[in-house]
Amino acid sequence: MKNFKQILSKQSIEARPWIIWIWNMAVVKEELASQMNALIAAGVGGVIVKPGKDMTPVFLSDEFFKLFKSILDIAKEKGVGVRIGDDLSMPWSGSFTSLCTQNRSLRAQYLVLSESGIKREKEAFTYVPTEPGKTIVMVGRLKEGLLSDTELKTLSIPSDKPLEWKAPAGEWRIMVFKKEYVQDLAGGYIPNVYNSRAAQLYVQNILGLFRKHFSRYIGNAFKGFLIEMPAYRTGDGAIPWDDDLVVKFRTKYKKDLLKYLPSLFFDAPQAARIRNQVYAYLDQSMYERFALPVETWAKNARLSQWVLCPERTIHHTAHALIDGDFHTDKGLAAVGLQNIDGIEENFPHLRSMIDINQDEYRRGTVAVVGRNRSGASATPQSLKTEIDLHLLSGATQIVVDGCFYGMEQRGYLKTPHNPAWYSFLGDYFKPLFDYAARLQEMLHGSVMIRPVAVLSPSAAIRALYTPCNGDPVRFGNQFFQKTVDALVRQNLDFEMLTEEYILHAVVRAGGEFGKTDRKGKGFYRALVVPYAPFVSRSMLVFLEKLVSKQGTVLFVNDAPKGTFEDGVNSGVTKRIERLLNPKKSASRIVSSDELDLVLATIPGRTARITSQDDSTPEILSIATGDQGYTLYGFHNRSERQEYLVKVEVAAHKKFTSIDCDHGTMSEVGDVHTEGDHSTFALHLLPQRTVIVVATATAIAAPQSKQVKGTISAFTPLVRNYRIVLKNQWNFEPATLNALPLSSLNQRIGLGRDTGGFSHFYESHFQIGTLPDECFLAMSVPSGNLMKMLGAQSQVEISFNGTRVDRPILPSTAFCAVPETAQAPNTTSPLSPEAISYIVSSRETKTEYLFGAPVILYNVKNLLVKGFNRVALRTSGLLVDPPTVCYPPMILGRFSIVRGQNGWVIEKTGSVVGNDSWTKYGYPYLSGMGTYRQSFEVPHQYNRLILRMSQVTGVVKLRINDKPVGNPFAWHPIEIDITNQCDHKRNELAVTVANTIDNVLRMNGRPSGILGDVYLDVL
Repeated sequence: MKNFKQILSKQSIEARPWIIWIWNMAVVKEELASQMNALIAAGVGGVIVKPGKDMTPVFLSDEFFKLFKSILDIAKEKGVGVRIGDDLSMPWSGSFTSLCTQNRSLRAQYLVLSESGIKREKEAFTYVPTEPGKTIVMVGRLKEGLLSDTELKTLSIPSDKPLEWKAPAGEWRIMVFKKEYVQDLAGGYIPNVYNSRAAQLYVQNILGLFRKHFSRYIGNAFKGFLIEMPAYRTGDGAIPWDDDLVVKFRTKYKKDLLKYLPSLFFDAPQAARIRNQVYAYLDQSMYERFALPVETWAKNARLSQWVLCPERTIHHTAHALIDGDFHTDKGLAAVGLQNIDGIEENFPHLRSMIDINQDEYRRGTVAVVGRNRSGASATPQSLKTEIDLHLLSGATQIVVDGCFYGMEQRGYLKTPHNPAWYSFLGDYFKPLFDYAARLQEMLHGSVMIRPVAVLSPSAAIRALYTPCNGDPVRFGNQFFQKTVDALVRQNLDFEMLTEEYILHAVVRAGGEFGKTDRKGKGFYRALVVPYAPFVSRSMLVFLEKLVSKQGTVLFVNDAPKGTFEDGVNSGVTKRIERLLNPKKSASRIVSSDELDLVLATIPGRTARITSQDDSTPEILSIATGDQGYTLYGFHNRSERQEYLVKVEVAAHKKFTSIDCDHGTMSEVGDVHTEGDHSTFALHLLPQRTVIVVATATAIAAPQSKQVKGTISAFTPLVRNYRIVLKNQWNFEPATLNALPLSSLNQRIGLGRDTGGFSHFYESHFQIGTLPDECFLAMSVPSGNLMKMLGAQSQVEISFNGTRVDRPILPSTAFCAVPETAQAPNTTSPLSPEAISYIVSSRETKTEYLFGAPVILYNVKNLLVKGFNRVALRTSGLLVDPPTVCYPPMILGRFSIVRGQNGWVIEKTGSVVGNDSWTKYGYPYLSGMGTYRQSFEVPHQYNRLILRMSQVTGVVKLRINDKPVGNPFAWHPIEIDITNQCDHKRNELAVTVANTIDNVLRMNGRPSGILGDVYLDVL
């Protein structure tokens, strides 16, 4: 049995999360060492260095290798790992830039259906090719609206004249396919991963150099690589393509791939089977021809490769083929999902990948957290929630995304505006990484006990999907999501299975099924099919066998209509009808609305959870087993709703609560055992995760000491009543509010003095009440600070017709807390608290603020009531004028309200409710705000528990102007305040920090207190 005390006190390096560290801007050895040590102090297990597109020195230069060696030396000394990361869809390092420029075969291509139409007998078709060798023209005869399998032709295109063709008798469909190069967001070429030469050159020109330079670090500090496969998926009327795919397809399947192309885009008799086969082939070939050769080389070099599969392109590609199987080759050691759509949307697909990796491929799963398509910041709570859901699902390696070496990052995509960007590893990272390591160690090596099998809808989605119609993807994933949500609500832990895996399962009497190598997992009690308009012949046979032995099969919304091989015919229809015969079968069709009721009748729960108010709890529950113990995990997925539930599990003598937040454990005292089951009460606040270990002998003292002020989820708190605090708070921003001047009018003309060209920008804003202090914050144009300073400044700023004085250049270009202010307790001067001190102090005028270098101008004395005019002129003589890339901001002590002509600056001191501060005059406030109100305590009480239902960021509490407990980085936010309430009437202050989104993205992201705050009186 595991030594749980040792796990809580010390975690192995292997259990700790890794972090992606993007090197951008000017990389300096001293600062590199400082940041590397800060990362190690925060508790990372390793760093993944991803060279940025704007990095100096240049990637693979001698200077770069010297810098890389310097962090390897630190990693070797501290016992952590280092990897190189590369994203083949994004122009980060330019690994393939020169190669793709010189060699066209190394450029990724799409095959696009550019033209289609119907011709009847003797109608002529003429086509003039624009690019010889890059067009495929096919014609196919239509029979009853379907393309004939036997009458398909590929027309030969003349090299010196237009193609002319006349339709024979009947109706014929004309199809023109064009090969087009795939480009990244910067206009560069994406490498062709279907060309095996790409993998050879990648190893030779990139990976081989690292092996050559750092061979002595292999086996200790240098661990290997992280490769993000290109977001190169079917969609928008196109499929990934390479001419060599035709040759390989013929070798593998003895079929002509070109004759299968029409069936991918149009209906044909064998379309379902062909699509399933071809799409799986395209996906598999990508990994076989690139990732697998790199994997083989890495193993020979004693290194390892982590592969990330994309779920879609960075932009929302219309009709993209998204399924959960991800046909990655079985030879890969660790595979994950790039997860740019986030955990909530991707949870079914992530579960599918984790389960398939474990059950079918016996490999690890890399879980990327903190990534977001829209660039939204990751909060401590969101990162912890992602970590919880990944690890409870069985992921083996956590990777945190979004840590930049430099600060200018607003132009980057695919990586979210993680707080690490502007608070280079703030205070909460250490407890977050410690928490993740403890939870990982708890779950490592345990066998998940999952009684319900869910058939992956991927095969059915592929069978019905065409590149011009994404409805099967939307419908399949919609039913998939509803099925997973219903299973969670019914506390049924489940496992995603593919058809290939199920077909190797053994069916036992009574309808249980599974493979004989399940290693203590037990057999499945039911099969749930979320979406399967078609199944394979073999799968239909398996379903018939399962039903004949009284197995339970639930089809969500509809049963299969046919098979991939045979389509829809009377024979298949009769077999499916027999499957659903209520007199002989336990299988049935269940509407998504009734799914909860039917799932409630399925036996075999490892934990049964019931709520006192009969509401359906949103609690994800898992059970894992190993020698001598069973571990249960419970996670409340709700953001607002708390649940007081009764949990019923298999009988054990001792139950121990494991607190991974604080690294403590205590025996669960109030457990009732009767017969073969034990029950205990559990209080789950929003987004809380609880771990319970059931054993035959005690592993913790009955009265184990808890962290001061924390409330156990198992403590039988008999609440007399609850006092809900008023929905009225006095709100005061702790940092300066912002008003971005995003409406800039621009003109171009000749400069007055130099004769060179000038850019002239102008904006207006309105003031109702003059603020006590106000600054104009200007991002440095074109990233050159010196253009803003000195006698030869190329930037002229005027405010209401008066030129603004030039700022004073501080002693350092980086943020530094002024000596007159008390520095906050932080591992970095770039934390949100440090920024608030800097901006509030007005001591320095040039700062790295909001992720980019800016200059502050004091414009308080230049303001007027009514409309104010800001003008900026940039000039150039020998070079082009600097360009204003980001909107200037007005910073100060004010709130803003909507007027007839836009935002109006007004006085501060507004009263707010339990709602985002963005709705009360602070839509662009990025930093901290403090909520205050007084409350009265009753005459008689034993204990007072303060609880907050939903808050958006890190929280600090003060009662009667005295700090209460430590800052709360995530839920649950609850604390015993009995000793702090020393008056009848007490003052509560809640300080909340939000992310950088509100000013950086100007998105008004909800910030502050969003739910009820209440006192439980005991």
